[in-house]
Amino acid sequence: MDIEKSFVEKVADFLEHTLGLSAWWAGVLDSILVVAVLLLIAAFVGYALKNWAVPLLHALVKKTENKWDDMLFDSRVATYVSQIIPVYFVYRTLPLAFIGDSYWLYGLQKVFLIGLIALVICLINALINVVGNIIDGKNALKDHPYQLIFQVFKVIVFIIGLICIISVLVNRSPTVLLTGLGASAAIVSLVFKDTIVGFVSGVQLSANGMVQKGDWISMPNMNVDGHVLEITLHTVKVLNFDKSIVTIPPSTLLNSTFLNWRKMQKSGHRRICRDIRIDVKSIHVCSADELRKLAALPYMGGVLTAIKKNGYKMPDGGVVSNLALFREFMLQYIQHHPYFTPHETFMVRQLPPTELGLPVQIYFFVKEVRWEPFENIQSGVFDHVYASLPAFGLLPFQR
Repeated sequence: MDIEKSFVEKVADFLEHTLGLSAWWAGVLDSILVVAVLLLIAAFVGYALKNWAVPLLHALVKKTENKWDDMLFDSRVATYVSQIIPVYFVYRTLPLAFIGDSYWLYGLQKVFLIGLIALVICLINALINVVGNIIDGKNALKDHPYQLIFQVFKVIVFIIGLICIISVLVNRSPTVLLTGLGASAAIVSLVFKDTIVGFVSGVQLSANGMVQKGDWISMPNMNVDGHVLEITLHTVKVLNFDKSIVTIPPSTLLNSTFLNWRKMQKSGHRRICRDIRIDVKSIHVCSADELRKLAALPYMGGVLTAIKKNGYKMPDGGVVSNLALFREFMLQYIQHHPYFTPHETFMVRQLPPTELGLPVQIYFFVKEVRWEPFENIQSGVFDHVYASLPAFGLLPFQR
């Protein structure tokens, strides 16, 4: 440092005594020339890093089998690094341009230090984005709310960087500013109200496993029925089945009722639960002739044989009505269905009668959770239901 200072002083002496400039102008011109040289060197270093070093490294990492290094160079990480190095160089070498204490040195160091802090913040954010892109390719982690966590990190980095910049401007230690934040907590909480509420709600949603990326959720009152695309600090983005996108605050999910179909999707089984309305006027006790005709239907031979052995009574002791036989027929049908799930609850039951007829509910699970195939299976089941009613002498209720 002394050698460089001696050189700067010699330049100032040359300007003052050889060129005949005053001491003040000699010092000013000397500082301007040295600063200009430093800036030129920094510009050259930045140009070399950006246009020579970065492309060379990029070409090298393209040849590797790893994907993370490609993402690192495809992002702005390398660009920020190539900008930080020359800015740091100027910041560290600025004292060489000035003799003794100088307000200009003090001011320029502040400017370059603030720029350096801003670039470091951008670099850290870019690195967080790279980590997020890497995790996107990991199937084991794709359901975890890592985007929410990364956004929290970004907010923390931004706040710390902002405090450091303010400390540079007011020439105070960052710890002093952090101590003073306690007195202004109310203002901070007001300014960052949505961020704080979103963060707390997002943490509760993820901690309790209430919603994850990829879940199918439904909220009819909010026009939400689709898959969760992403969970952030301020919004949960849902892609509806009609291809529309709905964004809702995490606090809304936390404070409202919504359906999450994740368990159904992971189980591989989905419930069919629908009723048909029977006209009660068509319900009657079957005659012997009707029983002979029904014996020709699939599954009904064994059912009628068991009824005959029971003294022409149903297993529960009830009368042999066409509705009772129809329920037995449907039970046999769903148990022989190729998508039937035997270890789940299944039944064909009556619901309380209404002025719109007697509801008969078909309830069982099938081995299909995808929407279109499931709807096709459900439609096929009830095609069979309605087509079988006339064979039992039953009529659906219809106004």
